[in-house]
Order: sequence, then C-alpha cells, then structure tokens
Amino acid sequence: MLLKKIIFLIVITSVLAWGSTKTQYKNECGICHGIDGTKEAMGRSKEIRGMSVKEIEKAMYDYASKTRPSMIMIQSMKKRFININSKEVLHDMAIYINNL
Repeated sequence: MLLKKIIFLIVITSVLAWGSTKTQYKNECGICHGIDGTKEAMGRSKEIRGMSVKEIEKAMYDYASKTRPSMIMIQSMKKRFININSKEVLHDMAIYINNL
C-alpha cells in the first residue's frame, strides 16, 4: 500500500511539474519562439524545435553569459531567466523544448 502511495505521489508531482514547465515556456519563451518553437525569435534566431537538450541548454547559458552575440535585451532576458530558475528547472525546460 505504501508503494502505491509513493508511486501516486511521483506521478502527480511529475504531471504538475510538466504542467508548470509548459506554462513557463508559454509565458517566458513562447512569446518570441512561438508556442511550438518554430518562430524565428526577433527575426534572427533559428527554430528551437528540434534542437537537442544539450544545444538548448548551451544556447541559454551562452546568451546569458554574453558569449553568444545577441541584442542586449535578449541577453538580459536570458540572464534573468537563468538567475531565477534552478539548473533542474532549466534542464526540464530544455527537455520540454526538445519535445515540442
């Protein structure tokens, strides 16, 4: 019985986390990249849909650290996004984007 409760809690937690990642993507990323990740943000970036998890994470960190050339506004947005989220949340976001 305890095992069933633990499994149930894990499933519920996963569903809630996935839902919040989807909402966060929609509010933070989807505005520029499109809900399905096919929009060229600011008319400059490539589609993010289809990128690997590793590519997505590297791009996020590179923009934030200014090692990837971009407009100051974009660097600032990415830096804020990285600063307010844990590595786990950022990884979950990269997985979500990869699965668009």
